Amino acid sequence: MQLFRPAVTIGLGASLLLLGLGPVEKSFDAKGFREQSLEEREAVAQAIRQERANLVNDLIQLAATKSEAPTLDKDGFPQEGVWHDAKHLAILLLGDLRALEAVPVLMENIWYKNVESRELPSMIYRYGGEAYPAAKSLSKIGMPAVQPLLARLSVLRETEPERRICTWTLKEILGERLAKVRLEMAVEEVKDDAARANLKAALEQLEPEPQPVGPTAP
Repeated sequence: MQLFRPAVTIGLGASLLLLGLGPVEKSFDAKGFREQSLEEREAVAQAIRQERANLVNDLIQLAATKSEAPTLDKDGFPQEGVWHDAKHLAILLLGDLRALEAVPVLMENIWYKNVESRELPSMIYRYGGEAYPAAKSLSKIGMPAVQPLLARLSVLRETEPERRICTWTLKEILGERLAKVRLEMAVEEVKDDAARANLKAALEQLEPEPQPVGPTAP
């Protein structure tokens, strides 16, 4: 039986074309996979792994590129069709693929801010993770991003806005309670006074807002 070279099926073939990565050659044939011999299945499985590795490598290179500033219309919004540029889509795809190899480049781009879309209400844009695609992808990758986030928080002072993005990402991965516990552990583990102060500042950001005391208004 002749082997076929399957592509990794991610349901985003059109996006891959826009990214310049070429078309998806062929969807995975589950029925054919079952009917093949052990040796043939192993060869197909290896081809799938290699296809994914090549795709992730290409996406990492795109994520590391400098994003071109979009052309804005008369209302100050990016022109239609340029909101999701190649860098933005590559970053999102790395999260969809749960690409552990991409954590370093995503951390380097965690401050990369996508231009605001007129379709997104401002509250969702600012606080829903849509503005910072690298943070969103890191939250999908999950636990492998926790230690790099803690390392970044240890060098970010209270006044640096990047700290809020890192704290948001940590909370998305662990949940608020576990994120607080992990930050408390990090505070105890570090020896440097400045790093400890930075981590404490991030920890305070997770504290709930104080509730008003006294009777509530009717």
